[in-house]
Amino acid sequence: MSRSGFFAIEKAFTRSLAELPAEVLKEGFVAGISGGPDSMVMLRLFHLMNLPVTVAHVNYGQRAMDSDRDEELVRRAAAGYGYDFRLLRADAEELKIGNFQDNARKVRYRFLVEVMQENGHACIALAHHEDDQIETILFKILRGAGPGSWTGMKVWEEGLFRPLLNCTRGLIEQYADVKKIGYRIDESNLAADYTRNYLRQIVFPELQNKIPGCRQNILNLPVIVSSIDQSMAWIAGKILDETGRIPADELLGMDASLRKSLILYLVKSRFGGISLSAGSLDRLDECENLKTGKFLDLGSGTVLYRDQEHFLLQASHDEVCDDSMPEDIAIRLSDLEKSSITRNGITFALGTGRLPFTSTRLQLNAAMLPDELLLRRWDNGDRFTPLGMSGTQLISDHLTNRRITGSKKKEALVLEAFDGTICAVIFPTRFAEKEAGTIDARFALDNSSNRILRIETQ
Repeated sequence: MSRSGFFAIEKAFTRSLAELPAEVLKEGFVAGISGGPDSMVMLRLFHLMNLPVTVAHVNYGQRAMDSDRDEELVRRAAAGYGYDFRLLRADAEELKIGNFQDNARKVRYRFLVEVMQENGHACIALAHHEDDQIETILFKILRGAGPGSWTGMKVWEEGLFRPLLNCTRGLIEQYADVKKIGYRIDESNLAADYTRNYLRQIVFPELQNKIPGCRQNILNLPVIVSSIDQSMAWIAGKILDETGRIPADELLGMDASLRKSLILYLVKSRFGGISLSAGSLDRLDECENLKTGKFLDLGSGTVLYRDQEHFLLQASHDEVCDDSMPEDIAIRLSDLEKSSITRNGITFALGTGRLPFTSTRLQLNAAMLPDELLLRRWDNGDRFTPLGMSGTQLISDHLTNRRITGSKKKEALVLEAFDGTICAVIFPTRFAEKEAGTIDARFALDNSSNRILRIETQ
């Protein structure tokens, strides 16, 4: 590596530090250090800048002696730099229940927050780099997320500091090799079993070969999204009255896509950065028939209220789902190849033969499903194609039609593919008629189905 290469990564680190508030530099950082090249280079740069740091490492216990060697490398590096070292030995078996990667991220983040609070630091430092940024944005696009979610990661946001975000993986590894910074490679990151690894190892290299400019094009997307937000801010400033109401003639006269963009921008800016599902945005077409005094529930705790010649965005005081409902749960079919799992009283299993119908069982054609699914609360605006119907139906209407109302209605869940497709609606386990739920017609079994996802509600 040339001397300018050294300067490039060290200058990038310095520029990242310049984005931080002064009190953060004074109070210091808890640095999440895995032992890989990215985090070990970040740790050396913190030492080079003489900044206060506590080193935190999680031993997931998934790679036998290799996990212990990672731990020892980080421990020695921390001691060599004169930094305090904190270790969490995670429960290896517990991490395997469900989606390992999701579980590992949650365990790691909770640990880092705990260390930060105990040591009086101001933020958590993570070694995400430019390649991670590209993968994150591309992953969101492939999952069907709208432009509002293409913003990617930031160098500094909400107590998280990513000083290497504008450095490539290649530059970081070169710096580590030339500077003789010890690091270890987690071989599991080289396997294509997980979706993100598949993107990293197979999809993105092919994209770069076929479309050489795609890397920078993806990195430019957050800038484009920011430009869209600026445009929406300008439009909002032109048409909103002094109380923040939207003139009905202005909103109804807009192209449908512009209407969605404006409402999405207003919701994000007014209600703490929350976003709306694609289904909720599609419901905006219904505002054309909304009468005075009525409102359109957009989900995520927001409603669009009609007040004579104006519309008004308000917080909902009667959300569809309450806090007693479970958090979103990732379900991976590849995990089910090993054994069934039970979440929130619902058992998921893979099989090869069709079982007899029962009132507590759903069976889906797994060949039509993606590997990663999400079990979550249903939201207003969610739609699917119930088995036996030719068109789509709002899940809220479907539940009402099945005489599931009131508090029971709030307990219903959906199984969602990562492109936003609702694969099945799972009824409350205490539903009087003892029906497990309804599957989307696109995932129904046929005579050729030999890989079947079974959902047992009791």
